[in-house]
Amino acid sequence: MGLLDTCMGNDAVYLMDSNEFAESVTYQPRAGGTRVIRAVVVRDVPRAVPEQSFESISRHIEIVVANNATSGISASELDLGGDTVLVTDRLGKSSESYQIIQLQSQDEAVLQLELR
Repeated sequence: MGLLDTCMGNDAVYLMDSNEFAESVTYQPRAGGTRVIRAVVVRDVPRAVPEQSFESISRHIEIVVANNATSGISASELDLGGDTVLVTDRLGKSSESYQIIQLQSQDEAVLQLELR
C-alpha cells in the first residue's frame, strides 16, 4: 500500500465519519443480514429513462460509501439489483428500501452507487 492509497483511505474515513457530510443508512445484502453504515446521500438526482419511447426524467438517489465490508460496502460483496439500502428520500421522512441498481464509480476508498 502506497502513500496515495493511504491518503485516499484517510479521506474516505473522514468523509464517512463526519456528521457534516454523511448520515446513517442500513445496508441489506441479498445474502441476508443488515448493517448500519455511513453514507453521503445525494437526493433527487435527475436521470434520463432510456426505456421510454419519449424523453423522460426519473429521480434517483446516489450514495457514496466506504469501499470495505466493515464500515461500508465492499466492491467484492456488492450484488447489483439484489442488495438494498434503507434511506430516506427527504430529510425528516421515514426510511424506505431502495435497490442498488448501478455502480457509478469506484476506487480503493469509496463506491458511488445509484439507488432506485
